[in-house]
Amino acid sequence: MNIANTVALITGAGKGLGRSVVETLLEKGATVIAVDYDEAALKEIPPHEKLTIVAADLLKDEFFSETLPGLFKQFKINVLVNNAGILHNKPLVSFGKAGFSKISNEEWDLVLNINLKVPMMMAREVVEHMIKTRAKGVIINISSISAQGNLGQSAYSASKAGIESFTKVIAKELGAWGIRAACLAPGYMDTVSTHAVMQEETLNNIVKNVPLRRLGKTTEVANGICFIIENDFFNGKVLAIDGGLTI
Repeated sequence: MNIANTVALITGAGKGLGRSVVETLLEKGATVIAVDYDEAALKEIPPHEKLTIVAADLLKDEFFSETLPGLFKQFKINVLVNNAGILHNKPLVSFGKAGFSKISNEEWDLVLNINLKVPMMMAREVVEHMIKTRAKGVIINISSISAQGNLGQSAYSASKAGIESFTKVIAKELGAWGIRAACLAPGYMDTVSTHAVMQEETLNNIVKNVPLRRLGKTTEVANGICFIIENDFFNGKVLAIDGGLTI
């Protein structure tokens, strides 16, 4: 696909990786719909004639019953980047001075809902829109190297393993309509959210295990998104952008 001819809807677009994807696609001529619950963050994206910002909570029914159908009337969307997600660190069970600590049902459900259910719902609705408008396109889901099973991230790892499996299934189902599906699995990125949830000592130890000896840049992941969009034979696979950490 020629990126300049695409209309891309990107969730979690206000900060970090999502914002980098928005800006990279705009630079390449795409029409971009940036969706995020944080309206203030969306307004910090430099205005662009091909940019539409939508402040919305993807966990609310109103987005799927009202907002998304409205976007379908305005745009012929042929790229979906399911980037919205939540990073969660907590072991299934741990024991300390205060006794046992266990991951709660509420924590588990929140992570799985945002990281797995919402991407499914987005893909389901956008795919129907693509088929009805006869738009060949691509669904790009954001996974993580944690999909391989990361210590202390039971819910997060499960959600990312699920999104990779989901991607493979829909790639098989949708090919007959000319619709591709792919995953991109970032390694540890040098972002505000990464530094907020991880101790610097932990990050320093991770960097020591990355052959390139550094954290990744969001622009490097955004360029990976561009590769998936442009390569019409890349389908059902996971593209790892992790500096070689998972070799």
